[in-house]
Amino acid sequence: MRPVKGYFASKYRVWTNIRKYTYRGQVCGLGKVGIEEQHKMGKEVLGYISMFLKNKPYLMGDRMSSVDCVLFAYLVRVLYGAPSSCVYAKIIKDNFHNLIPYMNKIKADLWP
Repeated sequence: MRPVKGYFASKYRVWTNIRKYTYRGQVCGLGKVGIEEQHKMGKEVLGYISMFLKNKPYLMGDRMSSVDCVLFAYLVRVLYGAPSSCVYAKIIKDNFHNLIPYMNKIKADLWP
């Protein structure tokens, strides 16, 4: 069999990568469950974060740590960068009220 060259070679590589990553997504876990189950899992994780934070100013105590920066990097996309129809933003605003002041405080500290 001759190797594929030129335009068709790039199309073949893209197609095989799509198949490979689709298969990986189905094997890894989130590809196996439906969207409702994914939302349930996300709400559960947000609940754990909210419970751990409670009324503390930061996750690890009174000072900001790298863990707070990592969590901020994930949650900033949900609260400030996602469209208004985002399910997780609605979950945070309706159920986990302590995450919003936490995010606003870190935003004020990092983005003066």
